[in-house]
Amino acid sequence: EIGGAEALLIQASLWPNPEIGFGMQPGIGGTPGFQLDTELLFELLKPWERSARIESASARIEEVRAEIVAQEWRLVREVRLQHLEVRLLEAKRTLIQEEVALRERALVLVRQQRDAGVGTELEVSATELELANTRREALAIETEIGSARRELNRLLGLPPSFALRLAESERPLAVAVFDDVSDDDLERRVLEGRFELGGLESAYARAEHELRLAVYRQLPILRTGPSYSLESEGPERDHYLGPAFSIEIPIFDRNQGEIAEKENQRERARAAYVSTVHRLRAEAYEARDLLRRARIEVDAQEKDVLPLVRRNQDLYDRALEAREIEVFDWILAQERAVEARRTYLET
Repeated sequence: EIGGAEALLIQASLWPNPEIGFGMQPGIGGTPGFQLDTELLFELLKPWERSARIESASARIEEVRAEIVAQEWRLVREVRLQHLEVRLLEAKRTLIQEEVALRERALVLVRQQRDAGVGTELEVSATELELANTRREALAIETEIGSARRELNRLLGLPPSFALRLAESERPLAVAVFDDVSDDDLERRVLEGRFELGGLESAYARAEHELRLAVYRQLPILRTGPSYSLESEGPERDHYLGPAFSIEIPIFDRNQGEIAEKENQRERARAAYVSTVHRLRAEAYEARDLLRRARIEVDAQEKDVLPLVRRNQDLYDRALEAREIEVFDWILAQERAVEARRTYLET
């Protein structure tokens, strides 16, 4: 895209080619000799028209560069989100593996109770069914992780089967978030930090220059240059040399169609900029609101929910060992603990 825009800049910087005219008129009706006319005409390029062409091509280059940077940032965003998705699925896999171990332990306990005459075959069957469902979830999460990793490879330009090693895979999942921002700071960040707005500004400037260029083309085209004429009448020849002028008279075509087209193009560029600013502002305010709510929820879970979950797990483990509760009560408590940790990961 930059190469194409630079080609337009080269074309805009060129001067128009000269025109050469040649005419020969032999005598007719018994008139002896002939007449030869030659003209070399140069178009008098209007300085403001040439500058408008150069500015339009330069604005196109800036537009393309801004679009490239904006696309790079969008790709960075997608890669970071996909990397986070892989990490999240791996953390969920750890939870499901813990739940599988929990179900296996519960099955052992239920079978021991059945063999001791305390439990029933129905309790064993129900526990086996829960274990089978949890193992199915473990298989499903492996499939999701494989898909997420292939998508990450695609974003990074790697083959689908490439074994990409993530340095943070073995570490606890942690997400760094921005500090809260005021409305004024949010507006400033949107206007200064979004590169697609710079591209749209350059697109509007290019449309403005092209409209100027279309208006300039209403003016008549003036050409001038040397003119040579030779008249031959038998052995006698007369030579003439002097300036020649040519002017186009814009009577019917005053470039009305192109002017209307360029005006429409400029209005569409302005509308695209306004629409994009409106959309980005709405997305930014919504993202800040989601961030605030999520931060409150995460803080509440880290301060209140997760400590209670760990405490309840310890109490239920001790109660089970002391035979103060049934196995199924212990299982339900462990399920609530796992579900609370899943909710924390989602948040």
